[in-house]
Amino acid sequence: MSGFELNAPPLPKEGHTLQWPALPDSQFSMALAQTARRSKSPVLLITNSSEEAEQRRRELQFFIPDHGPDALPILTLPDWETL
Repeated sequence: MSGFELNAPPLPKEGHTLQWPALPDSQFSMALAQTARRSKSPVLLITNSSEEAEQRRRELQFFIPDHGPDALPILTLPDWETL
């Protein structure tokens, strides 16, 4: 996917999903934070492990303040819960 912008990642069209290219280090979380700010709907991230979920949560908390006008909730499900 050429032209991928970390500060303005593409949003999926309504009713569709979107796959991003592999992004190194915390760039994925930065792009996800930007997506959450721009999206009119909740953003769901499914990880491979509880360790990865915790790492993403910490990274997202760095990019998204927990109070103020830009605050967004970051919620996690317990690792014992399955969907």
